[in-house]
Amino acid sequence: MIPDILRNGDAFFFPVFSSEAETGDYGRGFSMVFMPFLQAAALAENSETDVKGIVLNAFTEPFVIPMEICRIIKTMDSSSEE
Repeated sequence: MIPDILRNGDAFFFPVFSSEAETGDYGRGFSMVFMPFLQAAALAENSETDVKGIVLNAFTEPFVIPMEICRIIKTMDSSSEE
């Protein structure tokens, strides 16, 4: 499986959605894969495309998380591990 990468001008973004409803018509053309955010961030980071960030809910209320922030989140301790 090859994830879809969105393009905005010269910048590329890895789309993730908070729910299936947020995908709208876009979701009909792709297979849904449910995974934790950090796993999606790893896919974005390892993409052959120079992904600038992850865009959450790209077609409703988009919120971009730059890859630098994803790398910081990856190193943080999880409260669920306590």
